[in-house]
Amino acid sequence: MSTLVKTEHPHVSRNAKGRPVVGDAALEVHILARWWQLGCTVEELAESYPYLTRGEILDALSYYHDHEAEILPLIQANLPPDE
Repeated sequence: MSTLVKTEHPHVSRNAKGRPVVGDAALEVHILARWWQLGCTVEELAESYPYLTRGEILDALSYYHDHEAEILPLIQANLPPDE
């Protein structure tokens, strides 16, 4: 039984920890958002994460932009110590 809870974004759910995830693989949204911040394109993200559709990637990025106050601390918490 899935522990994912749907959000207002069709491809984004929340995992058991309450973090937003995308797709059946439940990749945490903050990972895609960080790559987006670093300048990766949707095409590059689709190549790096072939198990996600472009629609899922775009929805995750939309979620990030709609919920920056939630996602930015997750990005910050997962940066290497020197960044």
